[in-house]
Amino acid sequence: MFAPVKSDRANDKATISLDGKPVKRGAPPKLPLNSAVPFSVTLASGLAPSVSADNCSIADGTITALKSQGTCIVRITSTGGRNFKPLVTTQVFRLTT
Repeated sequence: MFAPVKSDRANDKATISLDGKPVKRGAPPKLPLNSAVPFSVTLASGLAPSVSADNCSIADGTITALKSQGTCIVRITSTGGRNFKPLVTTQVFRLTT
């Protein structure tokens, strides 16, 4: 059965964890070259996020830097739903050796 979208849907929120610790806004966290670090994204809505990145690889619950310097930008999106608006956000990681 189709349920209509609510007109007052809430904004969704992404919680990003790196090595088991929540990532806070501000200075970009460091991501070492060729080291698979535990990584996860959860949404307040409970929906499954879509995650993509440049200059790093995300697979099997880990993130790995592919370059020794620069940044990795992770893009997180969700489709939204009946109670939550779609989400598009990014997280920047600083690549290090």
